[in-house]
Parts: sequence; C-alpha cells; structure tokens
Amino acid sequence: KATSAEAAHKFFAPSWSVAAGLALAGLVNFVASQLAFSTLNLISPLSYSVANTFKRVCIAVIAIFYFNERLSLVNGIGIAISIAG
Repeated sequence: KATSAEAAHKFFAPSWSVAAGLALAGLVNFVASQLAFSTLNLISPLSYSVANTFKRVCIAVIAIFYFNERLSLVNGIGIAISIAG
C-alpha cells in the first residue's frame, strides 16, 4: 500500500503533457508581453488601449461563433457598449 507521501506525489506530479502545456502557455504569454511593449513604443498608450479593447471584443465574438453559443441580450448589450466605447 502506498504511503501518504507517495500518494501525494502521484496526485501533484504533473504528466509531461501538462508540463509541456504549461511551458507553452508561459512562452506564449511572454511573447505577447514582448509584443505589447514593442507596440507601445510605436503608438500612443491611448491608441494601444483602444486596440486592446477591440481585440478583446473580437475574441469574445469569435468565441461565440466557434463554440456555437447563444448570445443573451445582456451579453449583446455588453459587446455593443464595448464597441461603442
């Protein structure tokens, strides 16, 4: 029978696929941060903020279509307010 330490190790020890996924997520986040700082050097902070807000709205709309989700009235109003500013 496994001891509590061995059981805990099996529970908390990630598989290689989980570790690779976490490493990839970290790398993508690092690259996104580097691109954000590079973009801020090229345009004003206000323009970057507007572009970032528009990007988030686009991601939400794409996700709605990709996952075939129904858009409630409240969600539609929120997206419209985000687009209108």
